[in-house]
Amino acid sequence: MKLKYCMTALAVSAGLLGCEKSNEANLGALDAPPATNVTASEVKQEVHEALTATKAYLSANKDQFVASAEVKLRQLDAKIAELGAKAQTLQADAKAESAKAVDALKEQRAKLGEKLEEVKKASQETWQDVKAGFDTAMSELEKTYENLKAKFNG
Repeated sequence: MKLKYCMTALAVSAGLLGCEKSNEANLGALDAPPATNVTASEVKQEVHEALTATKAYLSANKDQFVASAEVKLRQLDAKIAELGAKAQTLQADAKAESAKAVDALKEQRAKLGEKLEEVKKASQETWQDVKAGFDTAMSELEKTYENLKAKFNG
């Protein structure tokens, strides 16, 4: 959807730029030779190039996001493992309760991994929406982790 808006903005900008150049040409010397006309195929080629560049930018942006998310997930995995180890050192009642909480955290992490797979598979047109869902789930997981960590340390 954002691609649609980008292309519309590009077309409007090109149109305005063309009008501006046309007006500048009219303001110039009256005896200047007429400007060469741009053919429809040239405009089509320029729009195609702009679309290709936009797709390449979005693809690179998506790839960077996925790489960053994978790093964050690996870091969270290590932190969750650390909490799990800490839970094993607690007394019987607290140990059982903490183990349940860590298991729930691991389950939440697994669902986040599934959301990352959705981001990877998303098309250029839909990945921003899928990314938003991933970001929300990531924030919730981080919040749950911080709450559990504070409970263990408190």
